[in-house]
Amino acid sequence: MVDSFKTIGLIGKYAARSAGDTLRTLSDYLKAKELNILLDEGSAVLWPEHGLETASRERIGRECDLVIVVGGDG
Repeated sequence: MVDSFKTIGLIGKYAARSAGDTLRTLSDYLKAKELNILLDEGSAVLWPEHGLETASRERIGRECDLVIVVGGDG
């Protein structure tokens, strides 16, 4: 299934530093699959050492085949 996706967007819950570990794990997995990753700008602020291309949520919506949102209320 991952093979059908080329560009993946990652979005962390706003101001939830705890999402960082999951974002790191996901990005490592996706990098190993040689996929393009766009990290939303808000998450990039919370995870400064990410090393990923950042993008607005609008751009993520336009360009990504799949978006994974980490964190939430339940």
